[in-house]
Amino acid sequence: MVLDRHWGEPWTTTALPQRHPSTNAISRKDTHVSVTYARAHRLRLRLRHAIPAPASPRATAPVHVDPARRIAAAGGVELELTRLEFDLLARLVAHPLQVFSRDQLLEAVWQQPAVGDGRTVDVLMTRVRRKLGPRFRALLATVRGVGYKYDPGRVEAWR
Repeated sequence: MVLDRHWGEPWTTTALPQRHPSTNAISRKDTHVSVTYARAHRLRLRLRHAIPAPASPRATAPVHVDPARRIAAAGGVELELTRLEFDLLARLVAHPLQVFSRDQLLEAVWQQPAVGDGRTVDVLMTRVRRKLGPRFRALLATVRGVGYKYDPGRVEAWR
């Protein structure tokens, strides 16, 4: 499509030679620009409703964490987490069934060498479990004497 204007006339579009029926679906020869934009807008609206949205990860996993948008959800319900709670949950969910020691979690979440008591992780884990609710708290499993892991198989028929 080519925009064209002759002296003293409104802008018009001129269609290029057509190669496929859908090539010229929006514009016709010598159509005013505002009409072309209106047609393009209507076509966009039709396509938006015609193409199905991709399946949401929330529908396929009991706990979903989106690190880019910093959103976590359990069973499709968004959780309100602090920065440390989100980082802890994101770390565990990113590596299902992998056991992390308290020191590893301290270094990953607080981003500093593990110094002091590992009970800090225990307190944070308790807060995350409380926010997950009774239905999903079993997903964050305690491995006695070692640390914690995320086990998505521990929730039966979570839907």
